[in-house]
Amino acid sequence: MKWRSLPILVSIGLLAACQGRPRKASAPPPQPECLPHDLRLVLGQGSDGRLVQQAMAISRCPGRTFSDPQGRRWTTDDMGHVSIPRPLDEAWITWPTEPTRFLDMALAFWLAEQGHHFLAVRQMISNLVHPGVGPQMRPHFCSWWGRVRAEGGSWEKMMAALPLVAYRTEGDLVAASPRHGFLMRLPASFGVQTRPLDGDTSLFVVTGPGGGAEVLLMLSSDKESIPVETLLALPADVPWTAGKDPGTRMARLRGVTWSRRDEQVFGQTQVWLATGGMRGRLEELPGRIESFSMVDPCPASESPEPVEP
Repeated sequence: MKWRSLPILVSIGLLAACQGRPRKASAPPPQPECLPHDLRLVLGQGSDGRLVQQAMAISRCPGRTFSDPQGRRWTTDDMGHVSIPRPLDEAWITWPTEPTRFLDMALAFWLAEQGHHFLAVRQMISNLVHPGVGPQMRPHFCSWWGRVRAEGGSWEKMMAALPLVAYRTEGDLVAASPRHGFLMRLPASFGVQTRPLDGDTSLFVVTGPGGGAEVLLMLSSDKESIPVETLLALPADVPWTAGKDPGTRMARLRGVTWSRRDEQVFGQTQVWLATGGMRGRLEELPGRIESFSMVDPCPASESPEPVEP
């Protein structure tokens, strides 16, 4: 997808689904007695008619409607089985958190069975990188990933195609990019999403609690240099001038002042562009970058059996 102007780019970035920002709950406050849930594997029929193992979230509150911390409303039947609404609003596919990890894992299995493999993988990997959650989730994930491998799936290809996974704790939003090999630790009130720009470069849109008034664009690429003006459809020969902070440059683009910082991090070229309240964070945020890689947690020589959490 090509965008004609930077304002359009930002608007699309802010309005796109699956950005992982917390939603304001319109439902009644969450009922703690209904959280956390359990996760169970059951034998069901896949979309192709085959018998497959499916994950199901089980609540201790049968026959109820309740809200989770993200504001999503769930219902349970008289056995406590949590229902996934259909058709599914993509806004429900949010980054896993500690209270909702089993709901999000069950949702990932459902997405996989419905053929939404990219979203399913994103959710599953996000669960695996969540601290304290990975060991519990690994057997469930491996039961699913074994079927993908049997159909010719490659862990390396999947990692190369996955620009962003994330999880949210009470204090942080941790966003990792398997494709680009880095991890960012952001304040919990932030949001992050990504879009591919070309075969080597991804755009990460980071938003602060102020929403559209606090935007940071980060481009990450395997290339030695990034043609920022071309990829973001900026005017040619933008007059970037030295900023107040070391290593930063400033420019006025269509009435908005942007700060820019160019970095070489873990073999990647990164360009940071910030506006509004994010300009003051430009020096701080690149320091939150860590190296990240993830090996296949389910080697082909192993066949771990799913266990009950």
